[in-house]
Amino acid sequence: MEKGMRVFLIFLVSLGISACTTTGSNHGNDKSPAAKGGEILGGVFAGIAKAGHAIGNAITEVLDEAERHMLASATKQATTSKANQRVAWSSRSKKTGKVTKGYVIPGEVYTRPDGQTCREIKQVVEKDGKNLVETKLACKTAQGWETSAI
Repeated sequence: MEKGMRVFLIFLVSLGISACTTTGSNHGNDKSPAAKGGEILGGVFAGIAKAGHAIGNAITEVLDEAERHMLASATKQATTSKANQRVAWSSRSKKTGKVTKGYVIPGEVYTRPDGQTCREIKQVVEKDGKNLVETKLACKTAQGWETSAI
């Protein structure tokens, strides 16, 4: 996810939280305009998060087991590859004979404020004439590189 989008999402969350009221004992349905605005923004943010989760799983949901294995292998290789070096893969379906192919491109390695070494990993898959793109975050741990959805 681009930095600008992250900042915007943080702003939305902050705005929603700041709209909550914690004083008084009014627990009824009367809500200040700020509280109502917070509810609306919270609902919007929850919808964005759900959509992001659905999109984040879009690639693996359409791949068969062999294709997921090839993508995972390419992603693992990309975590230790040079930045912007494409790691390609392809897999032919035993059932249909169709070829699914894709590539993974690692971004620049950077150090987060907490000291963890990370990089973004872009996954691109072409299956059944459709291109699917997903970006993951890979961070180095004691067990090696671990990826997660952004």
